[in-house]
Amino acid sequence: MEQQPGPVNWAPYNPAPLEGMVRLWTWEAIAHGAEVVSYFRWRQAPFAQEQMHAGLLTPQNVPAPGMTEAAQVAREIGQIGAITQKKADAALVFDYASDWSWTTLPQGADFTYFRLVLEAYKAMRRAGLTVDILPVTARSFDGYDVVLAPGLAQIPDSLTQTDSKVVLGPRTGTVTEELRIPTSDTSPLPQFCESLPPDHKRGVQDAGHVVHWQETWDVADSDQTIISDDAGKAVLFESDGQFRLAAWPDETLWDTILGQLIAAKPTGDLRVRTTQDHVFVINYTNEDQSYEGHKIKGCDLAIFKDGSRIL
Repeated sequence: MEQQPGPVNWAPYNPAPLEGMVRLWTWEAIAHGAEVVSYFRWRQAPFAQEQMHAGLLTPQNVPAPGMTEAAQVAREIGQIGAITQKKADAALVFDYASDWSWTTLPQGADFTYFRLVLEAYKAMRRAGLTVDILPVTARSFDGYDVVLAPGLAQIPDSLTQTDSKVVLGPRTGTVTEELRIPTSDTSPLPQFCESLPPDHKRGVQDAGHVVHWQETWDVADSDQTIISDDAGKAVLFESDGQFRLAAWPDETLWDTILGQLIAAKPTGDLRVRTTQDHVFVINYTNEDQSYEGHKIKGCDLAIFKDGSRIL
């Protein structure tokens, strides 16, 4: 992937990254398993439509601010030792074919698969979870505290035959590969689905709101319902050993749902990534934050090993 080294040229507005962000982005990529961090671009081009896109060097071959931060990371890498990835606490299932399905059948202007998955990912990171992003074709989903599968068009067998806590939905498993509604008795489906306009939201037990999308399911046993909306409709329920999310949660409701399912460790504005031997704590804000008694400056990070801060 291209790593941004300074102001770009293609967005509606192109402010410069805050001081420290090029280093922060570089370290976050490394923490998540990047084998190469490739800056675009090496030298700012003095011609053509991308001439305003910053590089590590200016058009005059003078080091730009991004070069200083990239060089700093290069020096710091030698201080922390080899980084070995490990299975994360949680997994998020991503599937391009599901995006194609819902682009074809949106059933509402606000139902965007990428947006749904991104909001699920944000919620997992707010909960302090290290996250593996897996394809729907993964052979196994075993060994995770929780697996979120929002919006999958079809449900693979490997997702129903796992020892992990799986959360399906919303809109998971509601079409076949031919983009038809399943008609077999073995395919559980909602009674109907609603897409909600942007100015409409439905309260959920003082724990957030349903937005964009809601499904009505026939939940036969009230004991299966874990969270319901203020009208009594199931929002999160358990069925056949799996959890069904029957709505699109807002940020507060996402936090509530994860808090019900796992031992979440919210980290506020900090983002945590845990590898085999290291813990990376990243501060995306421009203000100082505290983590277990350590101050982390704005646009900065801390790296821990064996309980001690090494960077």
